[in-house]
Amino acid sequence: MRIGIEADPIVRRRGGVGWYVTHLVAALGALDGENNYRLYSDRPLETAALGLPAARWTSVVAGRWSVRRTVCRDRVDVFHGTNFRLRACGRLGSVVTIHDLSAERLSRLAGRRLGQRLASAKTQRTARRADRVIVHSRSGAADVGACFGVAPERIAVVPLGVGPEFFPEPPPVQEAVRARLAPGREGFVLFCGSLEPRKDVATLLRAFARLPDARERYRLVLAGGDGRASEEIGELISRLGLGEAVGREGYLGVPEMRALYAAAALFVLPSLYEGFGLPILEAMACGTPVIAAYTSSLPEVVGDAGLLVPPGDPEALAGAMARVLDDADLAADLRQRGFRRAKGFTWEATAAKTLAVYRAVEAEGRGG
Repeated sequence: MRIGIEADPIVRRRGGVGWYVTHLVAALGALDGENNYRLYSDRPLETAALGLPAARWTSVVAGRWSVRRTVCRDRVDVFHGTNFRLRACGRLGSVVTIHDLSAERLSRLAGRRLGQRLASAKTQRTARRADRVIVHSRSGAADVGACFGVAPERIAVVPLGVGPEFFPEPPPVQEAVRARLAPGREGFVLFCGSLEPRKDVATLLRAFARLPDARERYRLVLAGGDGRASEEIGELISRLGLGEAVGREGYLGVPEMRALYAAAALFVLPSLYEGFGLPILEAMACGTPVIAAYTSSLPEVVGDAGLLVPPGDPEALAGAMARVLDDADLAADLRQRGFRRAKGFTWEATAAKTLAVYRAVEAEGRGG
């Protein structure tokens, strides 16, 4: 079988989707010694840098407007659109990954309403056109079925994984991070993500403001790129009088994020909606206790390895944060549970389930 994969997310700045495609491709390269693959992107991609065998993996440069005819010319059997869209189709069928439906589930928070509605309509058409829709959680599968009318048998739940690049850094590294980010304090509480409304950092700030004793001992560190809520978050920090108690780290690479996770006393993800919530697994793999909102896919990822609180409830979140920060035994228990939980999510499993989707589409396309 000849499989085409949209690889644009790899060559762009690697946010969540970029890392998903990068790890998926690398794991498929290690797992599948039978099929041939073509990676389509609008700029050159070094397959050797991803550890892919040159005999079966080819990088093809094709822009947005040429990828369809290029895939057709290459006689690709199954094409995988990895980022909400299908810019081409395979001879036997196509697969699309829909990472989340936040625009549909949180339409009240969506910016550029007209643009958001148009994007949603395109995603719906894509979901209905694809032979299989990959989502990352049972919650996501239910959303695709409810919002887009896709039959359950055409939806494949393929969870994400966490790789060996996330692990507990040694104590000297952790101590250096704490000394830099929380001088004169015991440590810091960490949030990781772009400052978008759906991440609900406002609830985290209001919860932290309710913990004057904890603020004497810990800082709150926000790591991630700017988003539509950046200005609002800055104003709220001032209005709540948090000032020096909150630090901003911006977008960081894997080594820097690993060090932050490992050094943090607690990781909090208060999001109102997530298609998966990969930072939870990354934090767990680094030995960090986790608190998350009880919403969308997050309970599926957290399991019994973290604390779950009602979304948008600063009082409940403050209570959970105080429990972890004040109870060393609870924190230690959550760390151990987190280690075990993270080991159950691997990129090898993600690749194996994705390959099974490709094979199912191929079989149907051949009339099997």
